[in-house]
Amino acid sequence: MSGQLRIEVEQLDEDFESLQRSVNTLREDLLLLDVENIYHPPADPAPPNTRSAAADLVNVLVVTLPAVTPLLERVLHVVKDWQSRPEMPHSVFIEIGNKRIKLSNADAAQQRQLIDAFLGACAAPHRDEVGS
Repeated sequence: MSGQLRIEVEQLDEDFESLQRSVNTLREDLLLLDVENIYHPPADPAPPNTRSAAADLVNVLVVTLPAVTPLLERVLHVVKDWQSRPEMPHSVFIEIGNKRIKLSNADAAQQRQLIDAFLGACAAPHRDEVGS
């Protein structure tokens, strides 16, 4: 069963170029896995005389997995490792279906518990949100 993850990076400062570089680094890290595709979601058309909404989605990646279960844990660990780098002070939201997790500045044991709970929720049919 294939599936799509939506990964949204929440930046703590206002530097657009830094956010773009950070998300591109995460994308490169995820491409090392056997994912089918990684892309920025398409933006809705901008109203006349306004800037494109595409810039608002630079912090979002959609990752298509060939099989959700085997790769999901690996993707979560890549995101957690990326986020724990000193130059990446971001919170990250990950969604798959109606399941959502927020990875932030929790310690390693808390992160492990959150990831385990999220993986369990993804395996169970009716649980919705995990994270802090």
